[in-house]
Amino acid sequence: EDEKVERQLRTDLVRKTLKASKRIKLNNFLDDWLKDIVRPTRAPSTYENYSYAVKYIKESLGNIYVDDLLPVQIYKFINKMKKLVSPTTVHNHFCVLKIALNSAIRDYKLITANPCDLVETPAKNKPKNNAYTAAQTMTILDIMQKTIIYIPVLLYALCGLRRGESAALQWPNVYIDKKQADILHSLDRLDREYAVKLKDEKEPKYIPIWESIKKSSAKTVLALGPVKTDESEQSIALPDFVIKELKTLQLEQKWDKQLLGEAYKDLGFVCCWP
Repeated sequence: EDEKVERQLRTDLVRKTLKASKRIKLNNFLDDWLKDIVRPTRAPSTYENYSYAVKYIKESLGNIYVDDLLPVQIYKFINKMKKLVSPTTVHNHFCVLKIALNSAIRDYKLITANPCDLVETPAKNKPKNNAYTAAQTMTILDIMQKTIIYIPVLLYALCGLRRGESAALQWPNVYIDKKQADILHSLDRLDREYAVKLKDEKEPKYIPIWESIKKSSAKTVLALGPVKTDESEQSIALPDFVIKELKTLQLEQKWDKQLLGEAYKDLGFVCCWP
């Protein structure tokens, strides 16, 4: 009898039909996956994007047991999403489901095969990767000069910084005389409860900026975190035009400090509200 059971188990394993001893519905699994795997290992922005996708996945497929999920059910989910969101968003939702189910195989040992492997990946929107000409760039900068986001846009256009990198840039890391800046951080928005727990970590990945909280009821807090890639952490050259604008900005911020006195919260950021 023991040999018979063993043969059946081996057959099920080869055919990838072996059922997990502990069955769990997809909605519960996805919640655990976000908490156990995604939150500790991915950037806050990635966690938010995954959570957004999981919300839609759970609405359509959440009540199905992970080991019962079939390709046809995933196709129905894709077709439903195509009526609600853009092709690129459908593609992203499918990819998140596929990543999660790979984790169900590798990390949770709930299934032995990913049903998404048998589903054709939905196509994304066709990208329009056109670079601005020098004239278009100058037109944009002329328009933006009248807005509060002029300096960030200037850093995007002429220094190649990402949004989070320009938002995290601080004056101690800007060297006007040398015409260069050190890119060390990216500014992210963290869930407040998660940020509080960082106090218990020896070497936290993120440094919450608690002074950025305007209301006691706020659910998120800004935090200095790592840049997107290792290559992003570097010193960059600042063009003369950028240097000129940064000098003007320094004078404006100095005036704001004198005007507001102790009410001015000087956190050292280049890009900040007046």
